[in-house]
Amino acid sequence: MKNIWAFVFGGLFSVGLMLYGMPNSILGQWDASLAFVMLGAIAVAFIPFQKAVHNHAPKTV
Repeated sequence: MKNIWAFVFGGLFSVGLMLYGMPNSILGQWDASLAFVMLGAIAVAFIPFQKAVHNHAPKTV
């Protein structure tokens, strides 16, 4: 089930980047404003990734 959620949220993340033209900036003219889009995406994803890592970390005795 967690793989399905990873696929869904990864797809949503990639669609957001596509809508803002991130792939065009890699091979074409660099637009510095797209860096803010990427930073915003990282900021939004940071907390869920941290929770996922801490929830699935092996427990030490």
